[in-house]
Amino acid sequence: MRRNLILLCLIAGAVCTAQKPVLEYLDIQKKYSDFPENDARALPYIKKSIFQGKKNNNYRHLVYAYEDAAYYSKNRAQKLLYSDSIIQAAKKTGNAGIISKAFLAKGIVYYFNYRKYDKALDQYIFAAAFADKTDDDYLIFKIKYNIGVVKSYLGYHEEAVKLFRECSRFFDSEMKNSSHPTFLYNNTRGYLNSIHQMIISYRQSMQDRKADSLITLTNLFPMEKEFLQENAYFLKEKGISAFRHKAFHRSIESLLASAEMLKEKEEDAYLTAVYYYLARNYHHLKKTSQTEVYLSKVDSLFRKNQTVLPETRAAYELLLKRTDYRQNAGQATYYIQQLLKADSILNRDLPYLSARIHREYDTKAIWAERDKLLEAKKWRDHFMVFAVLIISGMAGFLTLSKKREKQVLRHYNNLQRKLNDQTQNTISAPEKNAENRKSWYEPEIAEEILEKLK
Repeated sequence: MRRNLILLCLIAGAVCTAQKPVLEYLDIQKKYSDFPENDARALPYIKKSIFQGKKNNNYRHLVYAYEDAAYYSKNRAQKLLYSDSIIQAAKKTGNAGIISKAFLAKGIVYYFNYRKYDKALDQYIFAAAFADKTDDDYLIFKIKYNIGVVKSYLGYHEEAVKLFRECSRFFDSEMKNSSHPTFLYNNTRGYLNSIHQMIISYRQSMQDRKADSLITLTNLFPMEKEFLQENAYFLKEKGISAFRHKAFHRSIESLLASAEMLKEKEEDAYLTAVYYYLARNYHHLKKTSQTEVYLSKVDSLFRKNQTVLPETRAAYELLLKRTDYRQNAGQATYYIQQLLKADSILNRDLPYLSARIHREYDTKAIWAERDKLLEAKKWRDHFMVFAVLIISGMAGFLTLSKKREKQVLRHYNNLQRKLNDQTQNTISAPEKNAENRKSWYEPEIAEEILEKLK
């Protein structure tokens, strides 16, 4: 059902463009969409879908069908083969987003099913290059998350936490703004997995208080059926935290519950950590047989997958500590050889991973950040020039206005003085010329006027 929801969302665009072969894919896909992951019953239907996609030369259809084949195949070698087919079909679509997702899918198979970090990193870098040509933020942050996982494995915990924090913020924001159930599901998973990886990085860098605060945060999320895998991760971390706080029985309870869920998902790497801490708990409780059982499980997983985690090395060191060299020289020699093999894998992988991730991802990210800063600086410089011009214009306008104001005031004062002078002259003139005014008229006329005025 989960796979069906995701594909319905992906296919919506193709349906809108009336691609009949994609509709044919969907018609076949609903016959097996309710099957769980790794259920081989879906494969006969998927093979029919692949045949139909090839017949119609519809590569988008083939991408979806091959993705289904990888998802429902139980065998990890088959998953890898189908991942190659996804990439081949995706390239023929010419769509950068589809090609990026195809490389990411193969990288996840290498990481999740093989724990081959070097090969996973190669695919992530290809995926990042194509994702840069899209505006798909979800895809970009999903790749960033997986790069963070590699950094954490390398021990670059500070850099890894920075990436996981960015991812958690993005997924949290998208989760709060998501109304469609598929988008809500995807972003919730992205958020919870980012928190899980941050807890691992904090724990491995001995920042237990920060790890515990994030574990507490996960209690806010009810772990529904859709998120049982994430619940297993957090039970694992709660168990490890309880062990470090010497709450051994509570630790065992959480770890055993986590182990059951992880076995169902065949999560061997995280099972290694769970088995190691179960052994440590029983060791502290002086329960020898249970300790040996879970340390042997760690050894069995390492022989099966050749996956090296901090807990792998620590398990062999504990086995050597518990082994009497004089009585079990052969067993002690075997543990030493396994420990040296684990070290040789780390010595082989870590330099390559470290150099590659810094050369091809970090350097590119730094240049991308530089370009953003230069672009921002360019716009900032344009704004500053514009602002200077505006301010200069305003300053000039204010100066001119002030000058004009002074001129007007000066003219006003001059005019006021003139008016005052004229008024004074007007008042004093009649007094001075009162006697002379009579001489303006002849005496006879003056007498006649005065006579009329009576």
